[in-house]
Amino acid sequence: MLGGIHRVAERTGQTLAMESALTSNASLRGPCLERAEINRAVADDKVVDEAPQSARRLARGPTRARVVDKAPLRTWSAGGVNAAGDTPPELELPLFEIEDVRSAPPAAVEIFKAGLPRTGFAFKGR
Repeated sequence: MLGGIHRVAERTGQTLAMESALTSNASLRGPCLERAEINRAVADDKVVDEAPQSARRLARGPTRARVVDKAPLRTWSAGGVNAAGDTPPELELPLFEIEDVRSAPPAAVEIFKAGLPRTGFAFKGR
């Protein structure tokens, strides 16, 4: 019965979460996207094709940075923006020693100058 209405409230606000809880309306893709409850919807008949593509896209991303990104997001979720701003900067320091962080900024500048999408950087996970 406890289906995470608090998470809906976190994403959409208390009013929409309360409406959802009181009316027991099933969420539909369109309204969920509009209210930012979800960031993407995939048609049922496309899930099997889309899932591996999504997994590959995530795997090509900045995998080492994800650990560091999670801490302020968790803090923000529990305590708000000000609390997240107090996340110790020491968490990020190890990232500056990895190859991806040293090479990404110059590569990002080149990608920007070339007018390419930001996803053009190939992260190596080291």
